[in-house]
Amino acid sequence: MANPLGKAKPGRNKSEFNNKHKTAIPTMIDKIIREADIILEVLDARFIEKTRNPELEKQVKKLGKTLIYVFNKSDLIDIKKTKAKMDFRELNPSIFLSSKERKNSFNLKTLIKIEAKKLKQETINIGVIGYPNSGKSSLINLLTGRGAASTSSEAGYTKGI
Repeated sequence: MANPLGKAKPGRNKSEFNNKHKTAIPTMIDKIIREADIILEVLDARFIEKTRNPELEKQVKKLGKTLIYVFNKSDLIDIKKTKAKMDFRELNPSIFLSSKERKNSFNLKTLIKIEAKKLKQETINIGVIGYPNSGKSSLINLLTGRGAASTSSEAGYTKGI
């Protein structure tokens, strides 16, 4: 009886294709940090401390870049309780945002404009970093006003810059 799933395509080594993007992630992040003037670190508002990357934050600050903390998915938490539990002095400037419900996007855009004016440059590049499923692509789509980045509930769905 023939294999109902068919034959594997010749010349395709499965391991060669599956996790190809993983080796380039540190390189991509370094490039984003080097080329961007303002970095948005997207953190899951439900797990702020668990989704922070202090090592990247140090790298951004060492290069003299502006770092804005974006607490995404804020529609899933009680913001007042979260603010009462945590000390946010270290995480400034920051903003609570819901990309899904489009809440606070105007305030984020205003914050970006304020930080951009401080740089006194004609053109500003903005980089977006964060752990998988923190809402980076949704944030990009919200800021651009269009589907610039594909989104999925699958972790690691968007693999490129």
